[in-house]
Amino acid sequence: MDYLLPNRTQLHQYLNHKGWAARAAGQIGTLWTKDDSEIGVLHQYDSQNMHAAMRNLASRERRQPSAVAESVRYLYMDVTWVKVISPGYAAQLPQLAVMAKALSTAFRVYLAAAAATIERKPTFSNIPTRAKALARTIQVDYPRRNTYEVPILIPMPGESSQPMIDGIDPEAYPPFARQANLTLKESLRALNRHVIESASEPTDDMLDDLVEVGLSAELCSAVSGSFDEDVEALVASMEWSPATMPREMLPEQIILPREAADLIKRTGERIKRRNVTRESRFTGMVVALERRPEEDEGLITILTHVDGRERKLEVRLARGDYQEAVSCHREGASVTVEGQVEPRGRRGLKVTSLVSFGRTFH
Repeated sequence: MDYLLPNRTQLHQYLNHKGWAARAAGQIGTLWTKDDSEIGVLHQYDSQNMHAAMRNLASRERRQPSAVAESVRYLYMDVTWVKVISPGYAAQLPQLAVMAKALSTAFRVYLAAAAATIERKPTFSNIPTRAKALARTIQVDYPRRNTYEVPILIPMPGESSQPMIDGIDPEAYPPFARQANLTLKESLRALNRHVIESASEPTDDMLDDLVEVGLSAELCSAVSGSFDEDVEALVASMEWSPATMPREMLPEQIILPREAADLIKRTGERIKRRNVTRESRFTGMVVALERRPEEDEGLITILTHVDGRERKLEVRLARGDYQEAVSCHREGASVTVEGQVEPRGRRGLKVTSLVSFGRTFH
């Protein structure tokens, strides 16, 4: 019985997710039934009762109780398993020290991934508040028994907080935590393929492509700084929350060898030094319209967010695009603008070179 047990709420969520039915609660607990099976869950937590529930579920699912307990605890978690490859690592560091280091690294990694989810940028002088809030939800659990494979946990919204919209695919509107995880997985995959496997520094054009998928100077710094002297490699295996599983899965395993640490660090430094004018993409609502009858062009103002802060963006549009902006304003639909921008006033922005404009399609 040397495994961590779930709590009552986690067990109730799991049973409900697996199609068990809760019968009328009695004075001491709730009886859950499915087909010819029954599981009783006491109102007051009791480890023996929970072990019995794990054994019951394990027998029905034909798995080990420890595996079932893990599934119950991680039902609403995206999990990244980070395995430390090192001959003497387990003997040198106690379990809690490994967990503390994993949490510190995970915080920096997810801070960068969440910031890039909000806006693709080479580097962030000011991390958005929303990215900081997500990073603070990161959890680290105990390593699997007899291994130094540490689970990094990202909580997903539970059943009560999932939006229910008729005719809308919920996968088209994943929660922000899942979006950040997708950004992280895509950026690590690109880093592995175009930097680590090639064993060479990327070209300037490739640096721009890496930034577009979510890689930043901060993420490179967090990854390269995660290696101790005795660590030969880190292996990241990614698993989605079973309750919010997407249809399309990314490659599950990424290997980060220690010999690539300096290359990753140099790549991040080059990304940070990039001062070539870049095009940016903004999404927001049209809040102001201005066009004289005799003019073909019109000026619109979009309320958007940059680095987690609300900003007004002015865009001058040709007649056709302006009419589309008018329609979006009337319908309350968001628009997307891509182009080069410059500051306007203390907090505003102005598009100086428009690349594209249109209604936002999710």
